[in-house]
Amino acid sequence: MARKTQADDSNTNFQEDLVLSIKCISSELRYNRHEFVAFSHRADRLFSILEAKARQPDLRIDPPKFNGDNPSGWIYKVKSYFDYFQFSEEERLRLVALLFEHPASNWLRYQHDNDLLTSWPNFLEDVKWRFDPPRVLKVTGTISEEHVQILISGGSTHNFIHPDIVKKFELQVTTIDPFCVHVANQSFPLVCGQKCKNTKLSFGGHETVVGLFVFHIDGPDVVLGAPWLKSLGEINRNYDDHTMEFRHNDKVVTLRGVWEDGRQVIFSAVNIAKGYEMLKIL
Repeated sequence: MARKTQADDSNTNFQEDLVLSIKCISSELRYNRHEFVAFSHRADRLFSILEAKARQPDLRIDPPKFNGDNPSGWIYKVKSYFDYFQFSEEERLRLVALLFEHPASNWLRYQHDNDLLTSWPNFLEDVKWRFDPPRVLKVTGTISEEHVQILISGGSTHNFIHPDIVKKFELQVTTIDPFCVHVANQSFPLVCGQKCKNTKLSFGGHETVVGLFVFHIDGPDVVLGAPWLKSLGEINRNYDDHTMEFRHNDKVVTLRGVWEDGRQVIFSAVNIAKGYEMLKIL
């Protein structure tokens, strides 16, 4: 019987190692082949997309500009534009300032300077309330059981009360940081520096407590603007019946008055601390 030498053992070990290495290489080649095939398929799809794009004619889509006119139409266009280019909501808020033109740009600058641009959906809702007040509703209400004339307008960015009414009913007034209000048909600005924080109004069987800026408004005693309207939620307007309906405490509230076409009176309000805003009362 032949004796097994050390050389034979070494040769056997070498062969076993070689076989193992070949198996590993074979397995790796099979794995890499699958990876290569998958990658090749992905590359083919990408090249197909690129070739399809290359065959399309050049398409230029100009972003819709906005100066305050036809806000509903602009909102539809700008949403379609940003959707097409797949901009995120954060990117939309950063880029939208490039689309605003005078005089709407004044309002947007105020929103930006006062950190009011919180989200893209809220921004579009604010644009609608600020620039799309088709008509205003004049109603008769009461303060301290005495009649006052109230103008309800989504075109007003603030709620106002005439100083004569404040004096008449001896309403509590708080001093605030002043801002200047320039009326379009006047050559000089007016300063608003006071506010009635909790004024109780009653109209149409509805009671509300609202903060009102003290300002020499022309015509009505009180203006309830976008801040108050937005607090109501969904609103139904009937121009034939001269009514406006909303829900409060699970009850339907119907306000009846006189709908009128919006008479645009532009106010430029300059916050002395920072920024400026266009106040538009209809």
